[in-house]
Amino acid sequence: MHLHHLDAPGLAHELLRQIPSYISGYQSLTQQLGMLRSIRARYELVEQFARHWGLSCTG
Repeated sequence: MHLHHLDAPGLAHELLRQIPSYISGYQSLTQQLGMLRSIRARYELVEQFARHWGLSCTG
């Protein structure tokens, strides 16, 4: 893949996918989401993950 053809979000995603702790965190997130039934709890878990990795813009 040629990184110079990606927009900013695409580049960020490609770079994150190379970080082992992001990969393991994402795998853990998907496992935890599978165990949660509450939409609110699922939302909060995703938001926490996104904030940790700088993927959330809250104003």
